[in-house]
Amino acid sequence: RYIAAFNAMEQALRQRAPLPTVASSLLKMNRARERRVLEMFVAGHTPTEIAKHFKVSRTLISLVVHGKYQFAPGSGAPECSPELIAAVAAKHLANEQAALAQAQERAAQRFLTTANNQDLASALEQVGRHLQQPPALALSAPEGGV
Repeated sequence: RYIAAFNAMEQALRQRAPLPTVASSLLKMNRARERRVLEMFVAGHTPTEIAKHFKVSRTLISLVVHGKYQFAPGSGAPECSPELIAAVAAKHLANEQAALAQAQERAAQRFLTTANNQDLASALEQVGRHLQQPPALALSAPEGGV
C-alpha cells in the first residue's frame, strides 16, 4: 500500500503544470521589454508589480533592474537611452536614501523611548536630516548616463 500510494503521488505530481522559473522567464525578455521594465521602475513601480505586469518572475525583473541580466550576443542593440539609464541610477539612489532614512528613524525612535539616551536620539535626528538632503555630487548619476 505504501508503494502504491507513493506511485500515485508521483503520478499526480508529474501531471501538474510546472511552476514558472527564471529560466522559462528568460525567453520572455527582449530589448524592448528591458526598456519598458526600466521605464516602469523609474515611474515608481515595484519589481513585484512589474513582474505581474509582464507575467514573469520577480527574480528576473530584479536582475534587469539591477543590471545583472545578460542578453545573448545576437539579441540586438540596447534600446535604453543614456537618459533612461541615468534615471534608473537616480531611482536606485533615491530608494537607498529612503531606506537609510527609515532605518535612521527607527533607530531614533528606539532611543527616544529611553530617557537615558536623549542625547543619542538627538544626534540621530541630525543624521536623519542629513540623509534626507539631496545626494552629494559624487553619488549622483553623471550627466549623459552612467
